Amino acid sequence: MGISKNTKTLLLGSGSPVEAGKYNSLKGDNLIEYKVNERNRIKVEDADTITIQNMRGDRNLKIRLAGIDAPETAHQDRASQPFAEEAKRIATEMISKAKDVRIITQPGDSTYGRQVGMVYADGVNVNLELLKRGAAAYLPYKGKSKPQIYNQKAFEEAQERAYASKRGMWRESYFQAYKAISDASNQSVTFNTLVNNSKI
Repeated sequence: MGISKNTKTLLLGSGSPVEAGKYNSLKGDNLIEYKVNERNRIKVEDADTITIQNMRGDRNLKIRLAGIDAPETAHQDRASQPFAEEAKRIATEMISKAKDVRIITQPGDSTYGRQVGMVYADGVNVNLELLKRGAAAYLPYKGKSKPQIYNQKAFEEAQERAYASKRGMWRESYFQAYKAISDASNQSVTFNTLVNNSKI
C-alpha cells in the first residue's frame, strides 16, 4: 500500500532533493527532504513511528523511522513491552523540543501504509540517536528491493555500543535475550512479532 502523493504534498510540501554530503549518516540517490511545517502537529506513536497531522486533524501521514525497531507500546488489548514508554518519551522529547524537524525519504519506500524515512530534529538524526541511547534496536530491512537510505555500519555500531554499555532497553533481560537469540540465529525479528502471538 503506497502513500498518497497528495497527502504528502498537503502536509509536507513538495520537498527538495537532498544535496550530496549534507547528512553524513545518509546514503542513496533520489532522496527527498521535507521540512515539517509549524502548522502541523507531530505525534510520536512509539519510538519508531510518528504521525504528522494538519491543524484541522483531517489529514495525517505516518512515518516509519528507517533502520530501527523500538519496543512496542500498549495497543488495544496488548500490554507494552519493557522500556516502550521510556523510548517513546525520549523520541517525543527530541522531536517536540526541536525548532526544525525534517523528514528524508526515498520516493516509493513505504511499509504497511507508512512512509519510511529519516527524521532530523535540529540537525540531529533521531533514528541514529535512538540507537545510541538504547531506545531502539537496529533493524536491517533484508531482501527489500529498495536500497537503504542510511549508513548501515553507523547504525550497527551505535547499537553495539549501546548494548555493550547496557544503555536504555539493553539493561532489560528481555532485550538481552532477544539480542542473544538474534545474534545466534543471524535473523532479525521485529518487536511487533514478539508481542503478537499469532505471528510466532
